[in-house]
Amino acid sequence: MLQHPYFTVLLELAAMEFGHNQKGVLRIPCDVKCFHTIYQLIRSSTRRKKVTISCLLPRMI
Repeated sequence: MLQHPYFTVLLELAAMEFGHNQKGVLRIPCDVKCFHTIYQLIRSSTRRKKVTISCLLPRMI
């Protein structure tokens, strides 16, 4: 799961927002509903489909 492209985006956003020197818990810069949506997309193997994850768009701009 950690190597999935959707999760990679979350990790990159976390690095941009919180840096690489976090200690302890990994903080993901999205709300629970957004994370749950991404998790379900990963589990359902929609990798081949183009999906816009609108909850991440404001952070990526």
